[in-house]
Formats: sequence, structure tokens, C-alpha cells
Amino acid sequence: MTTKNSNPNLSTEKLVSEILDQIRKKLLDLTGRNSLLNYKFPKKSIRITNKDIANIYLTLVEKDKPMYFIPLPEEKEIIDSEEQKAKATQLTLLNRDTEYHWQSPDFEENNSTYEINGEQLQTGYKLEKLESILRKMSSDSRLALEETGMNLLYLAIGFLSWTDRNTENDSNEEFFKAPLLLIPVKIEKDILYKDSQYYSYKISYQGDDLEYNICLAEKLKQDFDIVLPSLDSVISDDNGNDDIVSDFSPDKYFELVQKVIGKKNKWEVNKEVVLGFFQFSKLRMYKDLNWQENRSLLGNEIIEDLLLGKEIESRESSSFDDYPIDKDKKASSIIPVLDADSSQHSFLVNALEGENLVCQGPPGTGKSQTITNLIAAALGKGKTVLFMSEKHAALDVVRRKLEKVNLDDFCLELHSNKANKKLLYNELKKRLDRKFTYPDEIERKTNELEATKRDLYRYIESLNENIDTIQESVYEVFGKVSKYHQMLSKTVRLQELKPLENIDRDGIKTRINMLDSLKRSVAQTGHLYKGTWKGFIPKKYAIGDDDFIKDILLNIIKDIGDTEKVMIQFENISGLKLNHSIGFISSVTTIDTKILKSVPCDVVNGIITSMNPKCREEIEQFIGLLDSYNDSNQKSTIALKNTENINTQKAYDLLSKLTKVVNTFSEIATSKNLEFVKNMADKLMTIAKSINEDVQKYKILSIDKSISFKELEKVIKLIHHLKACPAEIKHVSYDKCQEEQALDIFNETHMRGKDLKEIRTALEKSYYINDIPYALSTSSDMNLKQISITLRKRSKNSFKLFYSDYRKAKDLCKGFLKNTKNFLKKDFFCQLGELEEYLDNSKSFQNNLKAQTYFEELFKGEETDWAKVEAVIIWYRKLVELCGSKKEAMLYDKNRVNIDTLPETDTFIKQLEAFSSTYEAFLNCSSGSGLKYSINNPNLNDINFEEIPCLLKNISEEIGQALEGIGSHLCPDHSFLSARESCKYLIQSHKLKKKIEDNEEVKNILGEDFNGVSTDQDTILNTLSWLEDMEKSCLPMEIKGYLKNSLVHERVAEVLVFIQELIESRNDLNSSLSELDQYGEIKIKDFYGCSTEELDLNGMNNKFRLCIEQIDLLQPWSSYIKLRDDAVKLGLECIIEKAESGEIEFEEIDSHFNYVLYNTFATKIVNNNQTLRHFTGNEYEVLRNKFVEADKEIMELQQQKTAHMINTLHVPPDGTKKGRVSQRTEMGLIDNEVPKKTRHIPIRKLVERAGNALLSLKPCFMMSPLSVAQYIKPGTLTFDLIIIDEASQLKAEDSLGALARGKQIVVVGDSKQLPPSSYFEHIGEDNIPEDVDPLSGTESILDVCSRTYKSRMLKWHYRSQHQSLIAFSNNRYYDNRLIVCPSPYNDNAYYGIRYTYVKGATFHGGDGGGRNVMEAEAVVEAIIKHAKEYPKLTLGVGTMNIHQKYEIEEQLERATKADPVAREAVEKLNQLSDPLFIKNIETIQGDERDVIFISTTYGPDSETKKVFKRFGPINSKGGERRLNVLFTRAKVRMEIFTSMLSTDISLDHNSPQGPRDLKDFLKYVETGYLPENGRLTGKEPDSDFEISVAREIEKLGYTISHQVGVSGFFIDIGVHNPKDNKTFMLGIECDGKAYHSSASARDRDRIREEILRDRGWNIYRIWSTDWFKNRVNTIAKLKNVLQKYSDGQKIDSGNVSNINNQSKIENAIHNKVSEVVVHENKISSTTTPEANNPSSSNRLEKESYNPNNENSRLQHALDWCGQNRTYGKNKNNLLVNMRGVVSCCKKDLFKK
Repeated sequence: MTTKNSNPNLSTEKLVSEILDQIRKKLLDLTGRNSLLNYKFPKKSIRITNKDIANIYLTLVEKDKPMYFIPLPEEKEIIDSEEQKAKATQLTLLNRDTEYHWQSPDFEENNSTYEINGEQLQTGYKLEKLESILRKMSSDSRLALEETGMNLLYLAIGFLSWTDRNTENDSNEEFFKAPLLLIPVKIEKDILYKDSQYYSYKISYQGDDLEYNICLAEKLKQDFDIVLPSLDSVISDDNGNDDIVSDFSPDKYFELVQKVIGKKNKWEVNKEVVLGFFQFSKLRMYKDLNWQENRSLLGNEIIEDLLLGKEIESRESSSFDDYPIDKDKKASSIIPVLDADSSQHSFLVNALEGENLVCQGPPGTGKSQTITNLIAAALGKGKTVLFMSEKHAALDVVRRKLEKVNLDDFCLELHSNKANKKLLYNELKKRLDRKFTYPDEIERKTNELEATKRDLYRYIESLNENIDTIQESVYEVFGKVSKYHQMLSKTVRLQELKPLENIDRDGIKTRINMLDSLKRSVAQTGHLYKGTWKGFIPKKYAIGDDDFIKDILLNIIKDIGDTEKVMIQFENISGLKLNHSIGFISSVTTIDTKILKSVPCDVVNGIITSMNPKCREEIEQFIGLLDSYNDSNQKSTIALKNTENINTQKAYDLLSKLTKVVNTFSEIATSKNLEFVKNMADKLMTIAKSINEDVQKYKILSIDKSISFKELEKVIKLIHHLKACPAEIKHVSYDKCQEEQALDIFNETHMRGKDLKEIRTALEKSYYINDIPYALSTSSDMNLKQISITLRKRSKNSFKLFYSDYRKAKDLCKGFLKNTKNFLKKDFFCQLGELEEYLDNSKSFQNNLKAQTYFEELFKGEETDWAKVEAVIIWYRKLVELCGSKKEAMLYDKNRVNIDTLPETDTFIKQLEAFSSTYEAFLNCSSGSGLKYSINNPNLNDINFEEIPCLLKNISEEIGQALEGIGSHLCPDHSFLSARESCKYLIQSHKLKKKIEDNEEVKNILGEDFNGVSTDQDTILNTLSWLEDMEKSCLPMEIKGYLKNSLVHERVAEVLVFIQELIESRNDLNSSLSELDQYGEIKIKDFYGCSTEELDLNGMNNKFRLCIEQIDLLQPWSSYIKLRDDAVKLGLECIIEKAESGEIEFEEIDSHFNYVLYNTFATKIVNNNQTLRHFTGNEYEVLRNKFVEADKEIMELQQQKTAHMINTLHVPPDGTKKGRVSQRTEMGLIDNEVPKKTRHIPIRKLVERAGNALLSLKPCFMMSPLSVAQYIKPGTLTFDLIIIDEASQLKAEDSLGALARGKQIVVVGDSKQLPPSSYFEHIGEDNIPEDVDPLSGTESILDVCSRTYKSRMLKWHYRSQHQSLIAFSNNRYYDNRLIVCPSPYNDNAYYGIRYTYVKGATFHGGDGGGRNVMEAEAVVEAIIKHAKEYPKLTLGVGTMNIHQKYEIEEQLERATKADPVAREAVEKLNQLSDPLFIKNIETIQGDERDVIFISTTYGPDSETKKVFKRFGPINSKGGERRLNVLFTRAKVRMEIFTSMLSTDISLDHNSPQGPRDLKDFLKYVETGYLPENGRLTGKEPDSDFEISVAREIEKLGYTISHQVGVSGFFIDIGVHNPKDNKTFMLGIECDGKAYHSSASARDRDRIREEILRDRGWNIYRIWSTDWFKNRVNTIAKLKNVLQKYSDGQKIDSGNVSNINNQSKIENAIHNKVSEVVVHENKISSTTTPEANNPSSSNRLEKESYNPNNENSRLQHALDWCGQNRTYGKNKNNLLVNMRGVVSCCKKDLFKK
């Protein structure tokens, strides 16, 4: 369709107009081929012989009643009548195909006589043929409505007989017949008559506008310049007002037509009536593309893009990744009203950004749901939407989804077969009556949801966090821990490996290789690390060194013998039994001999021989007493002299008592000598007496209490405050001013008074305010308000001076106006109002009750002195503060204390200052107080001032007594304190001396060395010091005991000789051992098997003798050690030691390493990550459930919000509301039409005159391309967004007119499905071509837009409840890009694909059309069987051509006629919300059913029995696209009926793709084989963690499959049912790649799991973090779950509880169930459900109603629902969904 601009000189507009002209020529057919110009009365048409055309019109249109077809009567009933013979002849002439086998009609059951009444249509066919024709016409008309949106069936009334030649006298001219009036009708099957076994049919008015032949009108206008009358010339009132429809008569119209053609020779109007198929949609589109009249076609960006061939750089949908929905700001801001997976949501993001976009939607990927979300979001943003599709089913499914979310009121459905005036106005009324509220809680709920998502994402991000050192995620680390844990026979703690956590991947590999080398070495040479040479670490050892090493070992053995000799010799001398261990020798030979040699010459023998811990303690305490005595004796002489004769205790007691007294006055006084303290006390006492006299005068202010120093300050301040009392205090009550609110009231009234003062000042510029009361007093009946009213009323009146009230008001105003010129000038009334308001406020303020109450005489309105009021309030509040409480403050009221009688305070204060300065001199420091009369002594401040003189007198007397007692013993420089301390130390020294001399224990230890306080301390200390050094030395205990003797000096000498000899022999042994060190290092404990302290000379001797015997093992041991050293350098020492010690198996050291390494990483990660540290699966599941509930709730709230926003943003214009109806527009017209019951204006007129209001009320128009051209006049309405669905079938030129009305286009379809077809252009013809090709040179709008705009692909496949249903198409047409949920039922009679080979069936071609009768019989038999056994499962039948469709319909009708039970069952199928359909391959796109039967139709030829390569439309270009559509219609099951095998189809290199795919598909259904991705399982596990979980399940005895799925949707682990290995009992989901790679939380935590459970899966989740942190408990829970499903729940193959539940059970269904359960009293107890076959163990058994059981209540409610018709036409489907809730919908429930 696109054209490159090859001529750059042509403007864009010119080029577009030329292309449009070319397209228009293709649309216009004004030749004799057009049935509207040359109707040839084909076989699929019915001539009506009724002559009363007016009655037909009246009955059908005006009365809106159906009319019934009647056949010819039997010949024998009319042959006797000449009149009837003539009638038969007439009928014969009219109907050339009439057959003359007349039979008695059986119109009614009472066999009424043959008469034609007003509601009957006489035909010229016998009953059988009439039924056959009407059946086909009914089927074809219904199909055309559903597929194209066009009503092609009309009752043509009146024909124009005309010729195409513009000549007057051509005898050879050919006359054509063209219909004039067309009544849109529908055919319906009526009833089956029992006697004849034929169905009657009826037609009824479709409700659309009456049509006239616009094609004929265009032809006559172009070729003959004749204007054919339009219906507007007839449908109008006498005044030409077409808003009021008067009685219409076809005869009137025929008269007008006859009039305009009157001059044409032989042209005439024939009043014939024919029921047939007519198409004139192309002409409407032709006119719609008239760019000269519709200028919106030029300059439209979309039109230019499509016509001029705009190209994009990237067209592949794969180039667009899904948005990270929750992380992308744009994506997360979009809240859909229905569920949206990540691919759908990503599409919404681009579409809502205003991009022109293509959406590739393979079968079952939720196109309609995505379109619903897009429409809702666009409308919510204030946009207008045109949703367009030729298929009514596409519009209807979106309409239903919008209805589900309560947004259908904003949609105007004007699809051709839905443009019903009555319905339209009812919808408008419903929209106008509806109210919308905004959900206030949505913001809060949204924030909560986002917070929940963040919590969920924190865990995922934690699991995905990459560990830089090893380049593995946390999840992978958890998996490795689980993997290696299972590989170990036991685990041990290897803490020393922790430093390895910083190694990288290469480091891990190096260490694994090293451990593997060690394993091989041990496997080859044995466990040498347990042998003789263990502990010997070879260094410079080389092959051939064995002899040298052997010689060294012999020398070592010799030196060991020499050392033993020295030990034995000392034992003989000392009489001791020594330890011959290396540790003993080491302790003896390493001692510092200086310690032994330093023994003192003078020692205290008593201490040497009897020294023990207790003795040492006694001696040390004795030394301490001597030191204390000497110290006390020294300190007693500091302040005392001649202490021998002093009574020390008496002096101390006296000074202690005096100290307490003086401290009351001041602690500092104790630093002075006694004489000074006495003198100062006498002086202070004199001053205090003088002060005390004045204190008595102020007692009245202390409420007769004693006054302390502390209170003096308060009293002085109080006196000053009382003397500062304001003079106005006498005018105000204390009680009010001291209240808290007094200040608030002051501030309030002060500000108000200030404001009034300012207003008065402003007003005084214009008025004499003080004169106003006087001026008004002269008039008793007029105030300011009345003056203002009067002046306003009269001022604009030219005769105002004649009114007395005006003159009076004017005079009064002039009495207080300063400038009378301003009278009635600008702002006069405004100022007068302000004056009036001021006077009212001033009066109100003057009478302010609060101010008068609190401020009494001080308040004078606006003249109040606010400073005085404030001063009084502040003074009172300060008084309360000084007194400490309101109660005390009241005692100082002016009526209680005569302030003037109090003496002046100056003299009193001076006396206090004198006392303070004397006291400071006494202290020799400053008081630090801010007040001169304050005393810095807390003890003194609290004393009653009257007591101070007495206190000072006591101090003076006490000091005098002390001086008399000890004055002669005091040193000249003593102080009060030092004298007391000297006495104390003197007493202490006397006590210590007595204690020392009475110590008997020390006397016994020291013996003659004891001398009381004069004992020699140095000798004692030297002896103790030597003993301590010797004890601390490393000498063995035996030798230390040997030295503790009175002969200590002699024994020290013997020990020194022994040490010297032992050192010499030890050195020889060490020298020999050092020679061995040249070849290797000895690890003492490993080599000898014990520590150095435990090793004796005999053990060494035996070890080295054994080494000599096994010298040949040294070389392999050296090789092992080399490997071991390399491993140790890599940090593997710990794990090697564990293996060598036997704690772990050497064969598992690499697994141990990996386990410990990854466990270390995991542990550190968990400890450092708060999310993982606190994670538990149970809590996370709660969080997930919270998200699921919140997400659903937000979606519901978004629906309310969207409705409110649409209503708010789309405000309809008022238009013209008055005048004649014909002049009204917009809401004025709608408000007039909606209340009317009948005679509404035509829809076209309504859209033309009230289009903008309609678009505001219904901002989403749902139309076909035809209805756009029919109802929306070009240039009148513009849509922000145009959405086209099923775009692959829509020709580009058919959509251009609609696209010119839009700003943005979104095209939805599937380029792998049906292309545009001319099928319906032939639907009324006698022979519909079997192999209708796609239109030559015609592209779909999807093809054009795919080249022009970017594309996105929807990926999640929801339709198929078994993966086999979509597997072939996914593999063949979509490169396995669809994400398909697996089914838990691998091989099941109710799910998937079933194959029926019809042996012996043949294909009959020829003139009657290609049919396969036997195959059709098999299909019909299956339909009836399905209807009887599964009445709740919807069913559809697809055939390869239309003739097979007709064959199946005919056979089905014959079969149901003969079998009432079958007929009833099939009728029930047709009553489902999705009724039974039988369609050919060209018309099945867009439909889906639970079960689909496919008749492959073609097969062996009836004569040759060979399968020829004639497959009708499958052979044509795009035939494979037809197959793709046919094979993807089933939701639950697809059954193939075929009479040919895949091997019957022969192909060559020229064979089209269609037959190739058909052959492969048959092979697939025969064998289940697909070239790629054909197995349900077989994919490798996703992670080590999943492997670990799977192994644990297998340990429990269950069979599992990894990664159960076929395309993009895999369950990590499927657990097979032990009782039926073909089904999966349980699906295990881990938090691996499939979980954390989801684009959104909705995909991950809700949609995925809902789909799985919807498909029948039982799902159990295992979290890797739980598995790592609490493996044992997690496995125990898993075991319980598996046991539960294994024992308690058998996965029955008939369990189809989720059938018909495409997404989730509708909220409305849940609500209805709840409603039923709540109203249980409405449910009859006799309606308990019962299965047909209760004997079967797997079927429903009869149960009594139990109101406490949820399942019982629900089932009870369901049964009640089944008996009530309140659910409307969707009742049956509703019941199926509701039964899914009860979890007992098995095979027999469907049968029931």
C-alpha cells in the first residue's frame, strides 16, 4: 500500500492525494458485478410473494414484530382450484428452482388451515428446501456479523429495473434490477414441528437505520446525473424537521423514485420483496476517503507515515526488552485495572507515552486484556479512544472486560451490528445517571504496596548480590553449600579456612587441583602420614641420602645412652629418683646458675627450712606492721611536742568535738590555729547580735516565721517590690489580675482596640465620627444601614429627589460628611459600609464583658491606657513569683500589709555586709555571691538567724577549753586540723607497738632473730628474696626440695656440678640431632607421638631404632610432604590435618574444602546482611500474601479512581439547549433525546450534532471501520488514540478513513494469523470459492504498521491449559518464544490433544463443494457425546472449508431432530455464554472454546482413494497462517478428526508451506513428536540448590522431574504422583533464576503462581535461605507436605475444577457466593448436590448439608444458584467457575 516518493518535486500533500485516489478506485465498484446494481437472485436468497409491501414494512419496522416464512402448500391441496393453479404458475415463474413435490405444511401443532396472515411471508419453496436455504442464510448472516461487523442480510423492498446504457431505443439493451429499500433483518430458528420434523424460521428487524441503495444513487449520479431520493426526503415532519419521524411509507419513496426516473425509457419500479445478502460498505469507505471533502486526510502524520512508506531502523520485537516494571519510574507509575504481565505492562508504557506502536499478540497472550488496560489508562489521562475492529467478537470481549472493571459506561459501541438506537439511548441514560467517587485510600494503599514490594525486592537483591572474589551470587553460594553438604559422609568444623573467603575463582580452582593431587598420592602410596616417618619433614633430602641419615641415627642413639649415665650418677649422690624425660633435662640445663650462686651468706634458717605459703604470709604481715609503726610514730610529731607526758586520748576527743562545731560555721576555719578561730568567733558574735534586732522588725513579712539567712534575700526583694507598687493598683482586683488568662485577654483586647483606632483614624478623613450619633438622633426611623439601603435603592433613579426617604437619607449623610462633594461618588457606598461596620464593632468593643471584668475601671474602650493596664498585670504576676504561690501572694495584698510602716532596708543591708566581710576575713576567701549580704555556707544559710550568736559563743568557749588542755604541747606553726591529726597518729603508734610485741607465730618462725619493734628486717627480706627466685626457676621440684635444708650452701654446690655435666651430654645429643636437621625437621609431637615434656630418653631410643629399620619409606614420604607443603601454602593445612587425623575421609577432602569454603561465604553473608539474617520462609510467605492481596486491592481501587478521573476530565459541552429540537446540539440534544421512549433521531444525526458531548460522556468509541465511515462525519471528531484489534485481517485501505480521525495509533494483531481475505465478499453468491486467496496486492494494516512503527510482542500464553495445545504453533510459528505454563497432567483424557482416525472416509469434491461425509458423521457423533457428558465445557468445531461446515451443521440438525435428548443437550451448549460454533478455517480467528473439534476435511479421493495435493485455502499463500489459527483455539482439549495420515500427504520441493505444516501437525498429533522442544521435561536443573532439594525428595522415595515445562515457563521440580506416574502430585518452586529474574513482583509473586494453580498444580515453595539456615527443619516440613499429598489427596485425572477459569474466578462470582452463603435461610435443605454415580470412589458422594463446613456451604450455595435464574445468561458459566471454588469439580460434576 505504501509508495515511495520517487518524484521529489511532488509535495507530500499532492503525493498523498494521488495515493488516496488510487485506493478509492479499488473501493468503488459501479459495474454489473455489484449485486446492489445488478441483483441476480442467487440460490441463497428468498423471494417473498406477499403483495402487501406496506404491511411487511409496518409489521417488521413499525411494530417491531417478527415474520414467519411459510412454504408452498402441497400440490394436491390446490390443484382443484383454477385460482390456485394460476397462483402455482405464478410462483413457478418467480422461483425457477421451485420443486413440485408439494406436501402439506405443518406450520403449527394443531395443523391449521393454509392461510397467509399479516405476520407470514409466503415463499415459493417446499418445506425441506426452504429449511435448508434458511439454515444456511441464518448461519452465514450470523457469521458475517461476528467476523466483519457488517449486517449483510437485508429484506429488499422494491427494485428499480434499469439499463446501463444511456440510450432511449436500444432493443438489445440489458436490464438490471437494483434494490431500492433495504431493511436490516436477522433470521432465527423458531420451533421444530413434531409431525414434519422441520424447523420454522422467522425474521425480525435488526433495529438499525433503514437503508436506501447508496450504490445505485452514486451510479445514477455519475452516469445519468439523476439524484436518487434519500430517506431524508421521506423521513421528516411537515416542517422538514427530521428529529420527529412521521409515518414512513415505502410507497411514498417509490413514488419519489418513479418521479426522478420518469423520463428514462422502460425504467420502472417493481414492488418485489427479496431476502438476500447485500454489501455497500465499500461505498461508504470510498466516500470517507474523499480527500477533497475530508481534508483531515491530508496533513495527518499517521496517514503520511503509512502511505509514504516511513521506515524504522529496528522492527523486530525482540529488540525490545521488557521494562523492569517495579524499578522503572515510568512503568511503576502505571497501575493497570486488570492483571498485566511484564510484556503487557511494557507495552502499556510505550503506548501511553504517545508512541505509534504495533503489538504482536500470538494466540492466547491476553491481547484483549492488554487493550482493556490501555483503554482504561488512556481514558484516565483524559484521552479519547477509538477502539476499532472488524470482528464484533474482538470488541465484545474488550467491552465485557471493561464492564468487569465498571468502565463500560464510558464506552459507546457502534459496531455495525450493535448500532441500535434504543440500546444507545439506554446506555446514555445509564451513563448520565451514574455517580463516581474517588477512592481516598488509594494513595495510602499504593504506598503500602510499594513498601511491601521493596521488602520483597530486598530479599531478591540480597540473593542476587554478586560476591566479587568468586563471581558467584549469594543464591549460587547457598546452592553450592547444599550440593557439597550432600556429598559428605559427615561434616566437621574447619574454622581455620575462614581466611580463604577472599580467594577468587582461580584460587578456588588451584586449591581443588592441589587437593586432588593429594588424594591421588595417598591412593597410590597409602596412608604414610600415619607411619614411622610421620612428623619428620624432609627439606634437603635427595635420593641416595638414606645411608648418611642412617649413620646420624646411630650417633643419636649413642648420645642418648651417655645422657642417661649422668642422670643415674646424680641419683646415687642425692638419693633422688629423677624423671628421665626430655622436659626434665631441659628444665635442669636451662636454669640460670646465678640464682643458685646468689644464696645469702646470712640466712634465717627458720625461714629456709619451714617456708610454706602460710609461713610466708605471716612473715610478710609482720614486716607490714613494722612499717606502719614507724610511719605513725613519725607523723605524730608534726604539730605536737613532748608527747611522752600528754594525755593523748583526751586531747584528741576534745579537738574532734570542737571540729564538728566549727564545721557548722565553716570548714575552712579548721586550717587556722586555735587562737585565730576564737578571736574571729567573738567578733562575728557581736555583729550578729546587732543584726538580730532589725530582723525582728521584718518578721511580719515572713508570716511570723523565723528568718534564716536563706530567707533574708527573699524578704529584701519583696520589700523593694511592694514599695514599687503602681498607683493604679487600687482600681483593679488582685483576684482577676493574677489569673493566667488575664495576660491573654489583655493581648486580645489591646490588639482589637489598636485595630479599631487605626480604622477610626482612616475614617475620620472623610467623616465627623463624633457627630454621627447626634445626626442620627434627629431621625427616629433611620440608622446607617437604612441610609445605605435607601441610597442604593434610589441613587440610579432619575427621579430620586422626588422620594422623601432619599432626601432624608441624603440630609443625614451630609450631617457627618466632611466633604459633601463625595456624596454618591466612587467608593461612597463602600466607605459607608466600612463606617457602619466600624460603629458596630466600636460599640461591641466598648461593651467587652471580659475586659470590664478583669480591668474594671482601667478599661475605657478605645481610650484605654493600655500601658497602665499592662503595668498592673505585670506587677501582680511578679508578686506571685516572689511569694512562690498565689496563696501567699494574696497575704501581701494592699489591705494586709502597710508597706509605708516598714523601716528602710539600707541600714539593715549595711549590717549584713559588715557581717559578710568579717566572715570572709575569717574564711580568708570570697563568698562568690552576687549579693553582698549573702553567706556562702549552706550549713549556715538554713539556720535561724537568731541562733547564730549562740552558735558563735559556743565555738569561742570550746576553743578556750582546748587551749587550756594541750596548749603547752602545740608547735608554734600548728593549725586546728594538724593538731588533731597528730594526736590521732600518736594513738595509732601505741596500738601497733603492742600488736608487734605480742605476735607468737613470728617469734616461733624467727626464733632468736626476733627482737620486737627493733627486729632486723634486712636479713629476713634477703632470705625471702632468694627463696622466691629459686622457686621461680625452672629447676624440677625434686631438686628444689633437695635444696631446702639447713645445709643449703653445701647442697647448692652439688647441684651446680650435676647441671654442668648434664649440659655437656645434652649438647652432644643436640649436635647429633642438628645433623639430622640438615635433611629434615622433626615435629616433636607428630614424630614421637607425645610432647617434649612427655618424651623420655628410652622412647627416643626406640623411635630412632624403628626409623633405621624403615629407612626405605623416607623417599615416598618426602614426595607426599612436598605436595602437602604446597597445599599448606594455599591455606589448606587445616583440612589436610583433619584428613590425616581421620576426622574426615581423605577421598572427600575436595568436597570438604568446597563445603567449608562456600559455607564460610554463606555464613558471613547471612550475618552481614540484615535481610538474610532475619529471613524466614514463613514470614516471607506472609509478605508475599500481603503483596498479593494489596495488589488486587489496588487494582480494584484503580478501577474506581480511573472511573472518577474519566468523569472529571471529560466534561461534555452544553451546546444549544433552547429553541427548536432541530437546532439543539451537544448536551442540549442529548438531554432532549434520552428521556424519549420512541422516535429518536437517527444515530448518524446524533453523532453529527452531539459528537463532542457523546465523546465526553463516552470517550471510548468501539466501532468497525465501516461504522466509523457510517456514523462519524469526516473532520467532526478527533481521537487522541486509535486502537485496532485483529489487525492482520483488516485491509489497510479499509482503515485509512478511521486513522485520519486520530493522533496516535496502536495496532494489535498477529502477523502469523489470518491475512485479509475476500471470503465475505462472496458470502451471498451461489458458489463460494473453496480456495479463496488472500487479496492480491492487499496488505493488512498490521503489515503496513509493522514496517512503519516499532513493535512489541506479548509473550505469556494463557489460553491453553495443556502445553500440547500450543506446542506445535509455538514451535513452528513463534520460535518457542511464548511462555507456556505446563500442565500437571502429562497423559490425560481431558487435557491436551486427542486424535481420531476416521477409517474409510473419503473426500468428495465437485460442484457440490468439497465434503467429507463420514468425517462429518464422526464429528457430529462427538458433538452429541460431548454435549451429554460435558455440558459445562464450551465447544467449537473448525473445518477446512465452508462446505464441510454446512455438512456438519446439516448432519447435526438431522441427528438432534431424531434424538430429543441430544437436541436438549446441544441446546444447553448453545445457552452457555460462549455457545457452540461450527466455523470454517476462514472465520474461526478470534474465537476460543474449552474444547475444539477439528475436521481436516480433506482425505482420500472418493474414487481413487488417494490423497491429492488439493487442500483448498491451505495450498494458497499464507495457508500456514490459517492452520496456525485453527490449531490454537482450544483451552482444555483439541480433538482432531481426520481421514488421512501424515504419511498420506506427499510433498516435493515446490510444495507450499501450508501442506508441509499440515503434514507435520498430523505427525505431531499421531506421535507427539516435535523437531525441537517437544518434551515436557528433560531440561537440566537450574541450580545446585534445586539439585540438592531434588536429591532429598528422592531420598524420601519419590520420583521427580527437573524443570517441568516446554517453553519459557518451567517448574523447578515436579514430584510424580506415586499412584499415577503420568501426573505430577506436587510442583516445587525454588527462589532461583525463574523467581528472581522476573520483571515485576506481580509476575513473580502472583501471576505465575496463580497460573500454575489455575492449571491444577499444587505448589510448594522452598527458600534457599531457609534451606541454608535451618536445613533439618525445612526438610522435615517438605517431608510432611509430600506425605500429605501422597496420602490424602489423589490427583484425579478428572479433576478439572479450574476449567473455564481463564485468569482467576471473577470477583463478582466470589461476591455472589458470599451473598448466597450469608442468606443461607434462602437455601432449601432439599437441594443438597448429589453425583450421578456415587458408587465410584473418585466421584462425588452424597453429603448432608453442614453449615459449619465451608465446602458444604459453598456447594449448597452453588446448587441453589442453579435453581434460580437471577444470574442471567451467564448463569451456567458462573456455576462452573463457582464449582471450581469447592475443589470437588471432577468429571462427574460436569456430567451432573
